[in-house]
Amino acid sequence: MFKAFVQYPHAGRLVSPAQTAADGLNLLGYEVVWFKSFEEINVTRDTLVVGFIDTYRNAIASLGIIPPENIDIPVELEPFTGRRIWETTLAYARNESHWPVFIKPLKHHKEFPGKIINRFRDLLTSSTLPQDFPVLASEVVKFVSEYRCFMWKHEIMSVRHYKGNPLVFPDPKRIQTMADAWITAPVACCIDVGVIDSGETLLVEVNDGHSMGDYGLRSLVYARMLEARWCELTGASPIP
Repeated sequence: MFKAFVQYPHAGRLVSPAQTAADGLNLLGYEVVWFKSFEEINVTRDTLVVGFIDTYRNAIASLGIIPPENIDIPVELEPFTGRRIWETTLAYARNESHWPVFIKPLKHHKEFPGKIINRFRDLLTSSTLPQDFPVLASEVVKFVSEYRCFMWKHEIMSVRHYKGNPLVFPDPKRIQTMADAWITAPVACCIDVGVIDSGETLLVEVNDGHSMGDYGLRSLVYARMLEARWCELTGASPIP
């Protein structure tokens, strides 16, 4: 496996995380080929694909492999959420008697960004979707800071701040306990955690390693994680 297809961002500019991936893959010795749409590339098991979630899932499916399901809250990590999380529909979220409530798409994450619903205008981004559109809902908690914990081969590789107060750090022991508990984790993935106003570290969500943002992770580590997840799904061999 010596060629990697890397998808341009929507704006057509080389920005993180696409550029981070390309830089790391170049360092590993890959021939990096940029592309805009899935139709432009000829995917094989030995051609690593880096792109948006839908593009990646199309690439995996084109190989006759069932794409991985979206991961939000693994069963093993439910005890670390500190709040009620359940599956429902937009009809529930559109009922003001249920506000405030946090919602995000259950399966099609690109349909609208996850957000807290406090008023009618918060529903504008999902207004074109039907009442029975499935969402993941959760009770609202106040996160003071949020961090992404990159995990490769069940080991925490890096912890990166991405929201809130960067000086409010999560509990390292709590993060390690989550990592140890997630026994079904992909070879490359990340655990997003947040510190709430009481000081407790809670799970925000997890993300599969195939299309996760880099959040400032070193390009070589990021590339190795993307490579590892592709190989796990396709059976390909990593570059030596």
